[in-house]
Amino acid sequence: MNKWKLKNKIRTNVKPLHKDNQNKQKGVTLIALIITVIVMLILLLVTIRLAIDSGLFGYAQNSVKKWVDAGKKEQEVVNIASDTIDAITNEEIDFPVTSSIYAKFYEDGTFILSSSNYIDESKGNYKDYGDIAADKYGEDNLPEWLNDPIIEVLVYDKIQPVNTSNWFRRTERKDRHNKNNRFKKFRYK
Repeated sequence: MNKWKLKNKIRTNVKPLHKDNQNKQKGVTLIALIITVIVMLILLLVTIRLAIDSGLFGYAQNSVKKWVDAGKKEQEVVNIASDTIDAITNEEIDFPVTSSIYAKFYEDGTFILSSSNYIDESKGNYKDYGDIAADKYGEDNLPEWLNDPIIEVLVYDKIQPVNTSNWFRRTERKDRHNKNNRFKKFRYK
């Protein structure tokens, strides 16, 4: 017999083993996948049940509620502070005058503020503005000393002013740039 014919005859009679193995492997893979999914579902159900029984969701809801309430309280405090600041700047609140503040302007350019009506004899003559603690200065009511050539402001002792926003305000823009009309020092003694 021819060598080639024998080889072909053997090939035709032999069944390929790898095709059967592939079908078996597909079946095993599908079964393994189904078992894995079932185990995962069981674990998921157990985890959810434990989370519900332990109160995890209730704890999270309480935490969110507390956080929202704290935010509301904080906003209320901010609103109150903002309203108070607005009232102060618009001079809608009258603060009680707790102590006197005496103002004097000396001829050497020193402006002295004190709670004890302090007079500095070494500085010479002065212009006395009296107790200014209760005076409310604003756009329409500027202090008289704004026209004085103040060089130095001296706070002699402890004063408790209510509002000082207009005490040293210049009435004209050119005065702000004129160094002769602006005070150069502000100190406490």
